[in-house]
Amino acid sequence: MQKLDCLIIHTPKFNNYYKPVGQFMWVNYMPLGLLGIADHLVRNGMKCRVLHQGVEKMNRKAWQLQDSLEAVSAPVIALSLHWHYQAHDVIESCKKVREVHPGATIVVGGSTASFFHDEIIRDFNCVDAVIRGDGEIPLLELVKKVKAGARDLSGVPNLTWRNAEGKVISNETTYCADEKMLSELRFANMELLENYRTYIDYVSLPFIVVKGISKELNFKMFTARCKLFPLCVGRGCAFNCTWCGGSFTPQKEYISCRKKVVWRPHDAVIADIKQALSYGYEAMYTVFDPTPDNQDYFVGLFKRIRAEGLAKKVGWMHEATGVTSKEFVDEFAETFSEDFRVIALSPESGNEEIRRRNKGYFCSNAEYHEMLGYITSKKVNVEVFFTYGIPGENEELIQDTYRMRREIVKKYGRRNCLRALSIEMEPGAPWQINPDTYGVVTSRKTFADFLEAHSRKTAGTYTDLGYYIPGYFTKPLDSENPEADFSKRLQDIKCKHFCFVHPDGRKTSSPFWGRMLCHTMQLARFIMMK
Repeated sequence: MQKLDCLIIHTPKFNNYYKPVGQFMWVNYMPLGLLGIADHLVRNGMKCRVLHQGVEKMNRKAWQLQDSLEAVSAPVIALSLHWHYQAHDVIESCKKVREVHPGATIVVGGSTASFFHDEIIRDFNCVDAVIRGDGEIPLLELVKKVKAGARDLSGVPNLTWRNAEGKVISNETTYCADEKMLSELRFANMELLENYRTYIDYVSLPFIVVKGISKELNFKMFTARCKLFPLCVGRGCAFNCTWCGGSFTPQKEYISCRKKVVWRPHDAVIADIKQALSYGYEAMYTVFDPTPDNQDYFVGLFKRIRAEGLAKKVGWMHEATGVTSKEFVDEFAETFSEDFRVIALSPESGNEEIRRRNKGYFCSNAEYHEMLGYITSKKVNVEVFFTYGIPGENEELIQDTYRMRREIVKKYGRRNCLRALSIEMEPGAPWQINPDTYGVVTSRKTFADFLEAHSRKTAGTYTDLGYYIPGYFTKPLDSENPEADFSKRLQDIKCKHFCFVHPDGRKTSSPFWGRMLCHTMQLARFIMMK
C-alpha cells in the first residue's frame, strides 16, 4: 500500500450525451492549478499524488475508484470541484472515499465548491471541509494539522469546515496567491499524476473523450490533434461577462477575494514551458488575456521564448479577450511553429449592442474583421467563437450572428474553425446571482439544483442549459417546461445555422455538411449497437 500525506483526485463528468458524438466524458482537462498545488505540497515535504479518474477509465474500462483507493492510505484526500459539471460525480466520489477510508479528512476545492461552501458542508456529511479560492497554502496547512492530529482547524486560511459538534465554521479568507507565490509555483510536474503519459498523449481540446472508441481514435477524430499544455501566466480577471463565474465581481465577492489581476514572472512561465516540452507536449494553451489594450506582457514573453532558443520548437494557442494588437500578432507569428499556432477571437454575437451588454470588454464588428484579416495575412490560424441565447438577444437579433458568420466564411474561408457553443448556467456568474437584472429565469440557484441537473444521465452538455429567456421567441415557450423548450429551440437554431461538426477536429464544416455528418455518425452508432 502506498502511503501518502495527501491524495488529490480529479473527477470528470462521466455521463454526457450530445447527438453528434453520443456518450462522452466531459471536463477531462484538470484545473490549471491542480498540479501546482500538488507540487507545492511536495516541495514542502509532503507525499502527494494526483489521480485522474478519467485517465484511469481511458486505460482500463473496468476500473473503479475503489481500486485506486484501496491501494493508498492518506490522512487527507482532496477532490477538485472547480466546474459545476463535476458536481454529481464529485459528491459520489466523496461517498466512495468515505466508505473506503472512513478516517480520512475529505476536502473539496475549486470555484464551484467555493461558491457553495457552506451549503456543501451543511448538507453533505461525506465532505469534511471546503477550501475557498486559491488552495496552495490552505491545503498545505490542512495536511499539517491533520497529520499532527489536530481537531481544531480554525487556523487554516480560507477553510469552511464542520467541527466535532457539527457546526459549520468559515475561517477568514486570508490567502490569495500574489506575484511572489505565483513565481514559486510550478505547474508542469507531470510525474505527480498517475498514468501521466495517457493524459499528455490523449487529453486535449476540445476537452471531450468520446465513449466506445479507443483513446487513439478519439484523439484523431475529436481533438485538435496536438498535445496541448494549459499554461498558467497569471490569475484574475478585470471584466464582468454576464455568464462567467470567473469574472472580476464573482471572484472578488464570492470565491477568492481576488481584487486585481496578477501576472506570473516570465522566468516561472519559461520554466513551465521547458518542463512541459520535456514531457512531450507540443504546444502551449493560454486563456488569460486580462489587459487586451496592453500586450506588453505577452510581447515580452514571446521575445523571451525566442531568446531561450525555443522559437519554432513550440506551438501555441491563445484565446484573446478582445482583438489583441498587431504587435502581438507579429511577435506571435515570429515565435511559434506554423504546425500549430492559433489565435482565437470571441465576438460571441454579431450584434454589437448584444455584445456590449454581455461581454466585459467590447470590440466592434469592424475591429474583429480588421484583425481577422491581419492575423490571416501573417499565416496564423484563427478560431472564431460565437454563442447564442444571451440576454437582450432574440430570434430576430440572432440573425446578425448568422450574417457575421457568413461574412467571415466568404472573406476568409473556413480557415481553421468557426465554432458556436451554447452557454450553460454557471455558479457565481452575474446572471446566476441576479437573473432578474438580465431578464433570465433559471432553475439552478443552489448547489442541490446543480447536483440534480448533473445527476441525470439523459441530460446533455450543450443541450440542457439551466435557464430560459422569456420573450426570446415569438412563439411562447411550453408553459409546462419552458426551460427544456428553450434549450431545444436553441439547439435547433444551432443545427440549422451554426453546426460545425467535421471528421477532423481542427476544421469546420458548413452547417449542411455538419448535419449530414451528425446523421451519419448517429446511424453508425446504431449499427454498432446492433
